[in-house]
Amino acid sequence: MALITPTVVSQITSWGNNVVTFTWAGITAGSTMKAVSGPGWVDRSIQVEGTFSAASTITAQGSNDSTNFHTLHDPFSNLISFAAAGLTQIIEVTNNFKPVLTGGDGTTSLTVTLTTRNSQPPL
Repeated sequence: MALITPTVVSQITSWGNNVVTFTWAGITAGSTMKAVSGPGWVDRSIQVEGTFSAASTITAQGSNDSTNFHTLHDPFSNLISFAAAGLTQIIEVTNNFKPVLTGGDGTTSLTVTLTTRNSQPPL
């Protein structure tokens, strides 16, 4: 089982905003994604791209206690779940975030990108 640590692909600070983008790449069946922490993120969106198998699903999960993760919601109160490529905003502000893959087979190969915005520049 592969543990996938996200990489910071961009960090932009301008006009009082700190925008950070994280990417979990090479997600395959059996992968576990390491969570990122950012309780100051006021806006977040998740994008999923790649090859889904018939049974693979990515959910966006968050936690405030770093132990118990729950599926997050989009702006229409739907649980965030991808069975195909897509992009959506995340409503809840949680201390931790991670994507979770269920299902999948040898053809599953996905990339998840999380973009966050903090309204205060870093210290």
